Amino acid sequence: MTAKADALAFLPEEMRTFIADLGWEPYRADQIFKRLHAKMASSIDEISELSLAMRALLKQKAVIEHPVIAGRTVSREEATVKFLLRLADGKNIEAVLMHYNKRSSLCISSQVGCPLGCSFCATGAMGFSRNMTASEIMGEIYVVAKALGRRINNILYMGMGEPFYNYEAVMRSIRLLTAPEGYGLSQRQITVSTCGIVPEIKRLATEGIQIRLAVSLHAATDEVRSTIMPVNRVYPLSVLISACKEYQAGTGRRITFEYTVIPSVNDGPDQIRALAVLLRGLKYHINVIPLNPAGGGRPGLREALLFSKALDSAGLIYTLRQSRGTTVGGGCGQLAGDKTFSARQPEQDRKEDKKRWLKK
Repeated sequence: MTAKADALAFLPEEMRTFIADLGWEPYRADQIFKRLHAKMASSIDEISELSLAMRALLKQKAVIEHPVIAGRTVSREEATVKFLLRLADGKNIEAVLMHYNKRSSLCISSQVGCPLGCSFCATGAMGFSRNMTASEIMGEIYVVAKALGRRINNILYMGMGEPFYNYEAVMRSIRLLTAPEGYGLSQRQITVSTCGIVPEIKRLATEGIQIRLAVSLHAATDEVRSTIMPVNRVYPLSVLISACKEYQAGTGRRITFEYTVIPSVNDGPDQIRALAVLLRGLKYHINVIPLNPAGGGRPGLREALLFSKALDSAGLIYTLRQSRGTTVGGGCGQLAGDKTFSARQPEQDRKEDKKRWLKK
């Protein structure tokens, strides 16, 4: 039996080819693409431009599957909603909606779990299950937008997973989201965060897209970074910064470096001095992030404030990020809490994940 096509993952030109193979007029492809992406239809039955007979045939050939909202937790004081989303195979992920004065941002996931095992991140503690498809990634946005009752115009690939370990699906989802025939999101309203996967940072420089790149730095020396981020043993700082310079030379775009302040680990004067040297020659901005305890609790705001003052004294460019979603386990490093997964991945399995993914 031939597998059904994933209609939501078709780029406009692929949709036209698919429709041509069905023997339909070319304009039907544009109708379907618009209905799926601009109108965010979650089923073939919602494509009212097609006759009942055409919809019946399309059901035989293709499938549309959005994640299902399995739960939501609201933090009114932080203007944040954490969504528990269930994928078609029963796997669970989380997305976080953050409201600001004049805009809303949605932090989305790109993998079920994460293989990198950063010491300060709850997602890493659960290990890696699988990559998400482009349609699953977009589905996060569409189901939350429909629940919200309006478009979301600021997307952050900063949820569960390492986006650059799912590069093809992430890039496809970005091209679909920004296609003018569909959702029509501006590329400049998309931020992709990576722990520093060097080959894909270089690859991104050749894509010809104007998204924002954020690099999770979190330490300014190899000794400290390798302790809290195993990926640094594969792509040490000298290699990572070289790739960032290559990316910047090719795109001209500023890079955001994310820095979670871990008291007595990466907030000392030696790290400040090393950071000033490390970022010299780059067009950058540092996002200082208070440490959000994985099991809940107050962010380390005092330590983050002190670290920010030290950056200021050193003449470094930074912003102290406002913590959002911490009261509902939706802050940076907190996704994959007990509401999402009933059990943590065994330690041995996590080690095997790291061996498999952290190879040169």
